[in-house]
Amino acid sequence: MREHNNRKKADTLAEFITSKSLRKLVAKKVHEYLGERQVTVFDGAVGSGQLEEFINLKHLVGIDIQQEPIEALIHNFGDRCTGIVGDFFRVENGVDGIFDCVVMNPPFSLKCTESIDSMPYTKKTGVLDECFYVLSSVKARLSFFICFPGVGYRRTEQKMRGYFGNNVAEIITVSSAFEDTSIDVLLVVIDKNKKSQQVSVSLYSCKDNEYKVHPHDEILDITNWNKAVIEIEREKIDIISLTNEVNELSRKNRNSLDSFDELVRSLMTEEQLKQIK
Repeated sequence: MREHNNRKKADTLAEFITSKSLRKLVAKKVHEYLGERQVTVFDGAVGSGQLEEFINLKHLVGIDIQQEPIEALIHNFGDRCTGIVGDFFRVENGVDGIFDCVVMNPPFSLKCTESIDSMPYTKKTGVLDECFYVLSSVKARLSFFICFPGVGYRRTEQKMRGYFGNNVAEIITVSSAFEDTSIDVLLVVIDKNKKSQQVSVSLYSCKDNEYKVHPHDEILDITNWNKAVIEIEREKIDIISLTNEVNELSRKNRNSLDSFDELVRSLMTEEQLKQIK
């Protein structure tokens, strides 16, 4: 796998290198939903195809704004891929066909500087994250998105959460997902055929390659997407034993004070004792 990591350019384009563990997690999820067969994939921010490394690909169509990563993509996948150099928002409509799934890790929090006319609702300000997700999701029933956690709760992405509604099938909080940043991300699975209010929620550590909170179903909160958290077990307090311990300490304290008073009195003369009375 040839890695494209032009840091000078990547920093300005909010690009980071995905860890091997995250790539394997994405592939595992794709295979869970689509089986082990070869699949066709669309990626609107493909880079060098890192995110698709472990997916059983039939064909990958990818868009990237830079020429160098597309060259690396073609080197990595050969005739199993089609690479397109261009701005996603200007060329995505030219990608024909329906794919088995969308897999994407778009740049996080790039500013929206103009109206995105192809959006199904008005989008003029804020960041572009949701535009990548909404516009690419029409190309397949299933989408697997790497997201900045803010898309799950920021007010500016409320329309996006309402747009997807109960199509959100899974929300995985992923730690140590990238090699050059420590931020957590979300792996969000969108299933356009899903209508139930249940969503699978979990927390996965790429550092340890294991779930810290195993997948479990919850009622989906569209206003503020569900996020798995590690429950901290609180120490149980035996209130009876604690009360008895406090009482015992108080008794000992009173005895000590009494003993001190007796000692002081024993050292004082009768005249001194009369004066303190």
